[in-house]
Amino acid sequence: MRLDKWLWCVRLYKTRAIAQAMIQGGKVHHNQQRCKPSRQVQVGDEIRLTQGQTQKTIHICALQEKRTCAEIAQACYQETDASKQARMEAVATAKLIDQHTSKPNKKERRKIILMKNAKS
Repeated sequence: MRLDKWLWCVRLYKTRAIAQAMIQGGKVHHNQQRCKPSRQVQVGDEIRLTQGQTQKTIHICALQEKRTCAEIAQACYQETDASKQARMEAVATAKLIDQHTSKPNKKERRKIILMKNAKS
């Protein structure tokens, strides 16, 4: 089975064209090697892919010919524990950074004003 078709069938990418573009752009690696969309995949292969700012490392558990419901699609691959942990750490770090660099909203601005007025 083709790599781009498998990525689309297991719902890692919304369309097959997007899957092909990601593979050609170097965002998807098959067994630690850059590859083409036509690469044949088998059960047990390792896929490393980048989605946005996160990276996933997954192992193929089953081959799926058709795009079906999410429960069946998720049963076709298994994400490694190290990948899950690294992704969770990246999300936590991004949340901390986002909290400190974003502008205060209206409610937070009112609290700041009240605190400044209370000091004077």
